[in-house]
Amino acid sequence: MMYLIAFFQYVCFRFVALKVTRRLRRTYFRSALHQNIEFFQIQKSHDFNKTISDDIQKVTASISDTLPAIVTAIVQLGAACATAYTLTWRLSWVVNCLVIGCGLWVMLVMKVRS
Repeated sequence: MMYLIAFFQYVCFRFVALKVTRRLRRTYFRSALHQNIEFFQIQKSHDFNKTISDDIQKVTASISDTLPAIVTAIVQLGAACATAYTLTWRLSWVVNCLVIGCGLWVMLVMKVRS
């Protein structure tokens, strides 16, 4: 059953990534057509094409690879919290307070570094 859900998730996110990629390519091409001719004299055509391809590949990889991992992590966290509160709610409060404290500490450390 989990294999079917994982496959369905992969297909859905891949389909969304392809649709977004197609829409980005069309929008980028339309905006390129509306540029002045000086824009193309300054930039070389192969640099322009390489930039478009690299950017769109990064977006596609983000949507089809990274986004499902984030969604899966959030769902697992929600299921773990629901299970923990159902079984032992007193211990769950303590663990959640520790997790929130650790998260705030990490945010504070990251803010101090930057």
